[in-house]
Amino acid sequence: MRQALLLLSIILFPTLAQSKERTLEETFLTAAQRSEAVASQLEVILQAKEDLSQARGAILPNISLDASYSKEKYIHESQILPTFHRSVRLTLQQPLFRGLAEYAAIRQQSNVVAAKSFAAQNAARRLYSDTATAFFTVISLEQAKKDLQQEHHLTKERLNELNRFYKIGRRQLTDVLSVEANIASLEAQIEGIEGNLANARVTIHFLTDWPKNVALQDINFQPLALEPLTTYQASLESRADITSARSENEASAESIAIARGSHLPSLDVVSNYYVTDQGQATDPRWDVALVASLPIYSGGITSSRVRSAQSSLAQAELNLAATRRAAQAELQSAYEAVVADQKQVARLTQLVAVTKKNWKTTKQYFQNGLVTNLEVNAALTSYQEAERQLDQQYYIWNLDLIKLQAASGSMENLFAKAARVPSTGKRNTL
Repeated sequence: MRQALLLLSIILFPTLAQSKERTLEETFLTAAQRSEAVASQLEVILQAKEDLSQARGAILPNISLDASYSKEKYIHESQILPTFHRSVRLTLQQPLFRGLAEYAAIRQQSNVVAAKSFAAQNAARRLYSDTATAFFTVISLEQAKKDLQQEHHLTKERLNELNRFYKIGRRQLTDVLSVEANIASLEAQIEGIEGNLANARVTIHFLTDWPKNVALQDINFQPLALEPLTTYQASLESRADITSARSENEASAESIAIARGSHLPSLDVVSNYYVTDQGQATDPRWDVALVASLPIYSGGITSSRVRSAQSSLAQAELNLAATRRAAQAELQSAYEAVVADQKQVARLTQLVAVTKKNWKTTKQYFQNGLVTNLEVNAALTSYQEAERQLDQQYYIWNLDLIKLQAASGSMENLFAKAARVPSTGKRNTL
């Protein structure tokens, strides 16, 4: 029976580089490479960066080359005379002032890029939870199979012992048959575990595209001390979903400045350089104009846009508050799960010790004729069942500890690493 598992330091930073067994971190990063959810977020980030480039381009000069040709006829002294105008000019337009809305737009798009980047991190965090669940489902089922095989071995030894006693008349046939029934039941349970294990491996294959029989690294760990809840709450604000919502809130605040900028005048410098300008009375080579525009009335559209932006900001603030509350609830739920796991592991450890002692004592009493075969069978079954429960509870404890770390925001570096991994090859739709 395994002793308890050493948690994230072994899972996330494995030292067995020479082993071919896959760690949880390797499994997660491979799943992130193939995940369409993460890849889709990366495309959203790219789109946001292009929007930022467009916002920056709005304050830069605009240079264009214009060409025109026109032909007219007019009457002069009863004669119809043709005239034409051919012009080629290079125009430069430099925005000087647009109510500062152009700079607010840059700040807004910078916040949007940050929000989308953290959203990709959050997608990786959700994928990590799914991957960890699938990973521990496989290794816990493998351990359950080993436990059943161990019980099967002990029961077979028990059957051999009873057969010897039966041949010399010291035991009845019903004693032998009851143990054979237990063996058949164990073999059926092993078959069931193998079926569940095959299904669990399909999930790992779906996530990573690894062979279905890939070896996953089991973890023998000692329980880590659980920190106070406030320790985990201290890093909660670094969670990607909260940081993304905060950036979205800041982007919404800039929308108000953008809308209010339409109330203010705009000022541009426009300059033309005439490459050719034939057909005019004068033939200037260049001109420069300072163009100012003052909005006076637009049917209340600008004021409406300001109110709409203010409402969007209020909505973003509500979303940020809701995200914080949800994260806090998730953290508290994960923490309580780990506390319950600790208590259950302690009780199951006591149960294993008691049932093991009871089984050995009952087996010795049976040899002295003080108890029945059914009592020995029941004692062995209780002992093995307690071991299986303890093994499974260790895996549940380990998984809940991982989820607690993820919920607290202390694993964002790993999620950022996964979000930056380029997606290649076939992808799943998790």
